[in-house]
Amino acid sequence: MAFDITSVLKTAVSDSDTGARQQISYLPVDRIDPDPDNFYSLEGINELADNIAMVGLQQPLLVRDGSEPGRYTIVSGHRRLAAIKLLQDGEDELERRMFDHGVPCIIQETSPFILKGSEVDKTLQELRLIYANASTRVLSAAEISRQAERIEALLLALKDQGYAFPGRMRAHVAKICQVSASKIARLHAIRENLQPELLERFDRGELNESVAYRISQETNAVQSSLAKIAGDSLPQFDVPRVESTLVGIKNPPRTTAAPGSGFDAEDYMKERIKEDLEFFQGIRGHADTFLTMVGRPASRQHGIETLKRNCRQAGHAGGAGRDWSGSGVGLTVNDLSKHPILRSWTETYDMICLVALERIAKEAEKKAARKDPPPSPAGGLTWSTGTPTERGTYETRVGVGDEDTEKTGSWQRLNWDGNDWCFSNGAKLPAGMKVFRWVRLPEV
Repeated sequence: MAFDITSVLKTAVSDSDTGARQQISYLPVDRIDPDPDNFYSLEGINELADNIAMVGLQQPLLVRDGSEPGRYTIVSGHRRLAAIKLLQDGEDELERRMFDHGVPCIIQETSPFILKGSEVDKTLQELRLIYANASTRVLSAAEISRQAERIEALLLALKDQGYAFPGRMRAHVAKICQVSASKIARLHAIRENLQPELLERFDRGELNESVAYRISQETNAVQSSLAKIAGDSLPQFDVPRVESTLVGIKNPPRTTAAPGSGFDAEDYMKERIKEDLEFFQGIRGHADTFLTMVGRPASRQHGIETLKRNCRQAGHAGGAGRDWSGSGVGLTVNDLSKHPILRSWTETYDMICLVALERIAKEAEKKAARKDPPPSPAGGLTWSTGTPTERGTYETRVGVGDEDTEKTGSWQRLNWDGNDWCFSNGAKLPAGMKVFRWVRLPEV
């Protein structure tokens, strides 16, 4: 038997949930049960209860006959029922008695063509629950992905009962979820390919859809390495930051084992920091060239794209003996031992900005040494020492030992969290390294 599943669900849910051509019954709260198959979160109940107390229940609950005579199971309205029960347990007498006469409900009828209580009836009941929530809730990507997974299983169960669904299964799932088929494909890839530890974080809302999908395209070893490096700061990652981290993982420091062969995140970070400093020294050595390539960009993203385009064009123009080169993924700079170090265009651009800030700070120091008037807030920056008093992002001079020299000191952008100096990924400054001086970067 072939039929349009969404037409069945739309007729059973959409019209019913709006009350169109349906009779409203007032049922006692204690005779209404949540659907045990409901996997949607119940959030914002306090706010919903306040709204119901102020303006009343604006939409009746949609219920069906329960497992026992005289009891009913919710199809749509789990949050509304939870809010009503919250009011009944409250201290305000008027709110407690708002639903003494019963809760307005629409009782869903089983199709006359489907045997009540049959496997088909139970499957359609669960599909109606999902369709109702897709119609009335703003769902997260994780909720939609779990929803799509369950819908596919239910539709396959209907196929086993003899019902046919012409066309691709993904299209039917997308119609019931009321999203595009391409979104369903992305969410399927996330649920199938994302490592369990990362999938749990996706389900908890710590990874947005774009980030989760990008990570899911990598091997398990690379995913595990990224999770170790990101740690608790993973929720702050966006796609460019993921790409930047992946460049480092796929081009590991020369003394660090490749992902999957005894990879150690702490050792990786130490070697990564060392290479970052060497890479930065290479950027400083060609500061005039790179600053000219960047120019005066209208935005950070515009600056990154301008740098990428100009560096790659300069590479096509030749230039034998150059110790840097640009590619699609980033800039490669040779350190003193001619070892190539690759960093993403985003990281490269940020380092060039640090060079520019460094020049501003040095010029300010020179003016102060000549006893010139102090620069205006917009005209320069002043170095400080000791412990910062404010959280934020700083350009710092870091190194080992007690003296700031060319051999021991390097420039590095760090965050001060109120207690420790940290890198952008949340890793703390390694033991043995110290900050000689710092300057607070403007929020802009």
